[in-house]
Formats: sequence, structure tokens, C-alpha cells
Amino acid sequence: MGNYVFKFGVWGIRYNFTMWGYNVAGNQGLKVTLKDKKFLIGTQKPEETRSAIKQFEELKSAYNAR
Repeated sequence: MGNYVFKFGVWGIRYNFTMWGYNVAGNQGLKVTLKDKKFLIGTQKPEETRSAIKQFEELKSAYNAR
């Protein structure tokens, strides 16, 4: 979490040769790293966004374990 938004400069969907950035509002960002890609989600509520992503990961793991 941090001011990753400033690496992209403006709002919208951007690419900076290392990762994609999706920012529609906010001045903070949450950097997400997957197996084969990285991206940034711009947000005004980084902790809530992090919590939502964690809940999704837990649900996905539980579903895949069935």
C-alpha cells in the first residue's frame, strides 16, 4: 500500500512498462502481485480494499478445496 498512484501520474487505466494501474479516484494505491503479473488499484480506502481482496482469496481457496 502506498502512493503508487503517483507513478502513473493521472487517473484512468495506465501501463508503465512494469505493471498496469487502475485508478478512478483516490490518492493511494494497493499494489497487487499475482503469479505472472502486477497491477495497482487506486483507492481512497486502501484497508477496505485489502480486506475485500483477502476475503475473495479465502472464498476462492475454499471453493477450490472442494
